[in-house]
Amino acid sequence: MPNPRVAVALFHEAIGTSRPTVQPLEACA
Repeated sequence: MPNPRVAVALFHEAIGTSRPTVQPLEACA
């Protein structure tokens, strides 16, 4: 699997946010 930081960065770009504290699961829910 890719690095956690890389996954988070790609996720943030996908949702268009710059908040590093937002959890993917909570954001998608």
